[in-house]
Amino acid sequence: MRHPRRYRTAIRYSLTHPDIEPIRSEQSMFSALSCWNGTGPIDTRGRQRRALALPIAAKPMKTVFHLRALAVGLIFAAVAIFTGEVKASAAATSAPDNSVSTPYSPSQSGSATDTSAQPGAPFQIEQLLPPSIAESTNVNAWGWFSYLHDSNSDESSYGIADVALGLTQRLGTRATAVADIHFIDDNGPTRGFLEQAFVTVELSENAETLLTVGKFNASFGVEPRNEWDRLSGTSSLLFGAQPQDLVGVMLTQPVGDFKIRPFVATQFQGHAVFDGAPSGGLLVQYQPSDTLRASFTNWIGPGFAEPEGDDDDDDDYAAEAATDNWQGPDLDAVRSGVLYFADANVQWNPRPDLTLAAEALVAITGDSLNQLGWNGFLLLANYDLTDRWRVFGRWSLINDAQGFVTGEDQTQQEVSGGVGYQIISGLELRGEYRHDFARSGDLDSISAHLTFSY
Repeated sequence: MRHPRRYRTAIRYSLTHPDIEPIRSEQSMFSALSCWNGTGPIDTRGRQRRALALPIAAKPMKTVFHLRALAVGLIFAAVAIFTGEVKASAAATSAPDNSVSTPYSPSQSGSATDTSAQPGAPFQIEQLLPPSIAESTNVNAWGWFSYLHDSNSDESSYGIADVALGLTQRLGTRATAVADIHFIDDNGPTRGFLEQAFVTVELSENAETLLTVGKFNASFGVEPRNEWDRLSGTSSLLFGAQPQDLVGVMLTQPVGDFKIRPFVATQFQGHAVFDGAPSGGLLVQYQPSDTLRASFTNWIGPGFAEPEGDDDDDDDYAAEAATDNWQGPDLDAVRSGVLYFADANVQWNPRPDLTLAAEALVAITGDSLNQLGWNGFLLLANYDLTDRWRVFGRWSLINDAQGFVTGEDQTQQEVSGGVGYQIISGLELRGEYRHDFARSGDLDSISAHLTFSY
């Protein structure tokens, strides 16, 4: 029986949350509900939008980017090869671990060293640490290098490099601290970004109650925060229409097949800004089996309105935001009124090599609850052809009634498809074609993506 690559690499697709140990690249896609690393956003229209962004430098970046991205990718490929990553092993063909995921408990005894020490297991960075440190410390590295070419005649090429380092430190038996930083080249501007920094404390070992405080990934939708954890190449139209990071507090309480997660956060776009009323909500996750999971999120907090004097539609941005938006929400709006946001999604694996997902969201914002801000839908499918090759397809639509998400009041949709090839475990190359339908004009794009996770 062929055991699909989806179970054996870091390219996962799952309902995720950061209050557990970082995902190991060889775990089952069902063995953790976590995606605690993400891409640091900078507005594609040139405005710095994240309070935790750490500027490094800014310089023109054209063909040099591609050479640098290729060089880094080859370096990590070489490291994996020389550490025995490409050697055939019995573990690579053994049955995957399909255990139902549970939140990480600081009292658990396993570590990265325990996993990587198994015969045939992939190389992990913490293997380089002294055993005494590796017992309580996890170190990870991730990366995404992307080149996109579209039909826009003004600026048709777009390159991205995002390299991240993460550290998880267990603090005794009941607490864990997590931090990760990203180094990003966004088609020219280069910067550092502290994407997550939080502490999780186990309040009750018997009830498995967890409290997470700090800055962490929201993980509301079906698309994981980071490119190396996703199935597709570009992000969908829904990615920038929902929170991707939270600065605040979240409580996690398992109840049977459910996980109940109430939270309080500073604001919708994930900034560490404390100049207004906070937002609150509830995330409910349901996983009755290894092959089926569902999630529902509601949110209420300060709303949005169109900025004064912003009468012109940003047609160019509306056409290109679809392919440029990999950084989360960057709403063209100011705070006003009240926002009610809801997201529901479901993921199903009818067979081990097939993943199906659907999502719907709605945002009502303004001075009354009858003012639609935006709503959207997504359908996604992935099929593993072999343990290395896979194909994927996606359709997404957003009705941006007030132009907050795309910069123009319009209904926009996209359809995309592509192929993924696992070069070695933890290193994947993807190619994607995408067509966007927008009032400002249709847009065709092709893109290549190299991701690694160790």
